[in-house]
Amino acid sequence: MEMALREKLCAEDPGLLTSLMLQWASRDFPAAYEWTKTQAAGPWRNDIFARLAYLQAKADPLAGARIVVTEIPPGPARDEATLSVLHQWVLHDSEAASVWAESIPEGPVHQRAVAEIAGLKKISATPGQ
Repeated sequence: MEMALREKLCAEDPGLLTSLMLQWASRDFPAAYEWTKTQAAGPWRNDIFARLAYLQAKADPLAGARIVVTEIPPGPARDEATLSVLHQWVLHDSEAASVWAESIPEGPVHQRAVAEIAGLKKISATPGQ
């Protein structure tokens, strides 16, 4: 990571740093998470936290949700991270996901969250799914 930043490889390939981060997080999530916290606030950091939240939510949805609400400021990155974590949460525990969705303030994200839960519940209730 440090070499990629030092050599400014990201300027040549913007997806390189993101790809490296996700590989690192899959091997050592705590270290990747702590490193991300040291980066300058901004869109790239928000995007990485959103991706880390999703990765965490695959195993522990509550931990993924904590990343969303504590590390990502309100805005589009947080909205999308909320929905990606919610999706994973529904797959693990739809009732707990519903409780979290209801805590989201009224508005477009809340509506999308409720629709996501309803859609996933409908799919899981379909025979053969």
